[in-house]
Amino acid sequence: MTLRHIIITFLILCGSGIFIATPLRADQQSQRIEEIKRRALDQAASLHTQEWNRLFFEYGGWLNYRFSDFNDQDNDGSTTDTLNNTQLTDLRWWLTATLNPPQDAGHQREHYFYLRLKDLYVIRSGDAPGARYDIEGPKVDYAYGILNYTPLWLEVGRRYFNVGQGLAYSNVHDGIQLNYKIPGWNFGAFASKSLPHEDNIDTSVPGFDKKGERYFYGAGLGYAGIKNHTLYSYALVQRDESNDYPESATSDFTYNSEYYGLGAKGIFADKWNYWVELIKQGGESQIFNSSKSADIDAWGASTQLHFKPHVPLNPTIRMEYAFGSGDKDRTNVTDTEGGNTSGTDRNFLYFGYIDTGFALSPRLSNLHMFKAGFSLNPFERFWDMRNFALNFNFYRFLKTQSQGGISDTEATELSSDIGTEIDFEIDWQIASDLNLTLEYGYFMIGDAYPESADENESFFSASLTHTF
Repeated sequence: MTLRHIIITFLILCGSGIFIATPLRADQQSQRIEEIKRRALDQAASLHTQEWNRLFFEYGGWLNYRFSDFNDQDNDGSTTDTLNNTQLTDLRWWLTATLNPPQDAGHQREHYFYLRLKDLYVIRSGDAPGARYDIEGPKVDYAYGILNYTPLWLEVGRRYFNVGQGLAYSNVHDGIQLNYKIPGWNFGAFASKSLPHEDNIDTSVPGFDKKGERYFYGAGLGYAGIKNHTLYSYALVQRDESNDYPESATSDFTYNSEYYGLGAKGIFADKWNYWVELIKQGGESQIFNSSKSADIDAWGASTQLHFKPHVPLNPTIRMEYAFGSGDKDRTNVTDTEGGNTSGTDRNFLYFGYIDTGFALSPRLSNLHMFKAGFSLNPFERFWDMRNFALNFNFYRFLKTQSQGGISDTEATELSSDIGTEIDFEIDWQIASDLNLTLEYGYFMIGDAYPESADENESFFSASLTHTF
């Protein structure tokens, strides 16, 4: 590590303060940030290599400091925010090992192993009860191997699993996946399990913190025989094996679900990128304040259209729409308590991720999301600023069932008008090993919010990342 690397690392760590070990509870905002980190780490270069016999090693590190400021998260200016700001310092180290075939093998099959460790520190400022300082790690972030027996691939270990766009299911879990690829076709199947000490998505379960246990089984088929286009379908089964601590004598919290997806993605006219997916959800959930269960009949959909003209400043124009059905009985879209009270449960509850903005950042449950935006490189002619990108997004949110709730439980009025949001982002790759990102989001409430929670909400974040 050079002196420059040491100085940058020291400055980022100094910004994070002193830490005490306590558990960290995930939420929508932390899920969004973790998804950003995952994509950045997937693109991070290994700056060090070593070769020994048939083994080729690559290794490196990634250090991120992020400051996030929240204003009026409860949409009530007369009360003090329970969360004012957070500081996160995230350190990751990784090692890859590739086993090359013997020179006289007659094939190019390589076996691969990837290990990544994680150490996350958090400082929270606000009036929320509980700990102010949190630590997660050091722990194993990823650890998996890929056995290449072309056209068959076997992947085993802790890694990122997903189906389709990643809306129905996408997460880092422990599991096994099999892929079979031949020209034009790809078949995949997997089985995975939530990580030890993972929070339950249903926060009404007694002892939900670090007590979630779910199993996922999926299979999918993709067809890429049409030039620049891919068609795919998948089936996903989720089984809830979580337990309540202490055990409830009156309520059952089990939520078992199935998802069937159909989608397409591709490029046409060399400038238009599209992705569309439709999801049907079935299964069984528990009726609130009852020992009875109900069938699930829900839908989700996501469409994206990006236009990338070949002109100066590299602009991209984005148009997106996403939908998740809702249940008019529900006041809470994830929990049994406050959930469905009678009849079929029509709430779309998923175990993946979709980008819904910086400030409100709602789940796609009982929600229509309309999104339009653009990005460009305004200083591409200046060498030092050529990797400076400006992004703008506009969001419009509506309820699918005006009587039902959304993930923001303040939206209690019988109106479908949730509100609008404007987001700005600056992303600057200052050097090959240094990146700066600034985010600002401003959410303007609609008629779905009562007069007691009629303040607009804002979010600001600054993130500095060093790769070494």
